[in-house]
Amino acid sequence: MKKTLSIFLLLALNLNLFSNSQELNLKGFFEMEGNYKGTYNSVSSQSKMKSGFNIGGNYLFQFDDFKAGPFLSYSLDREQVGVSGPKYSVISYGVEVNKDLNEKIYIFGGLGLNSFGISGRTNVSTEGGMTYLFGGGMHINTDISAEIVYQNSSGKATFSGAITQDFTYDRISFGVSYKIPVK
Repeated sequence: MKKTLSIFLLLALNLNLFSNSQELNLKGFFEMEGNYKGTYNSVSSQSKMKSGFNIGGNYLFQFDDFKAGPFLSYSLDREQVGVSGPKYSVISYGVEVNKDLNEKIYIFGGLGLNSFGISGRTNVSTEGGMTYLFGGGMHINTDISAEIVYQNSSGKATFSGAITQDFTYDRISFGVSYKIPVK
C-alpha cells in the first residue's frame, strides 16, 4: 500500500506539467478534543484526547475546475483527557483534492498514510496506517482562508513486544490557511 501511495505522490509532484498554476498553502489549526479508539482481542476502548495544535500545508496544482496535490499535516504532542503521562503525535501525508463551489466557498478531501509517535512511555512501538480527511473553507481574502476539517488516522501499537492494539484517532480542527502563489 505504501508503494501505491508513493507512486501517487510522485505523480502529484509531476502534475505541474499539466496544471495552469500552482500554490503553496501553509496551515495552522486548533484541534478540538479528539477521540482515540483502540481494539485488542475484539474488546474496544475509547478515550478523549486533549485539544492541541496542528501545522501543515499542501502544494496544489490548478486544473480546469479543481486543484490537486500532496499534503502534509503534523498533530503536535497531546495527552489523553484525565491521564497524565504519554504524549501522542501524528504525521500524515498524502494527496488532496480541492473544489471551489463559488468565489468564496470550497470543499476538499484527502487520502494518505500516517506515522504515530508515543513519547513518555517505554517498550511501545507504533505502526502507521491510513489517513483520510475532508472539510471546507471560506476565502477571507485572496491569500487567507478559514477552514474546518475532519481527519481520521488509523494504526497499530505494540506494547512490550507482545500486545498489539489496533486504533483510530479522529478529530475536528478549525484553522487558517495562507496561500503563496508559485506560478
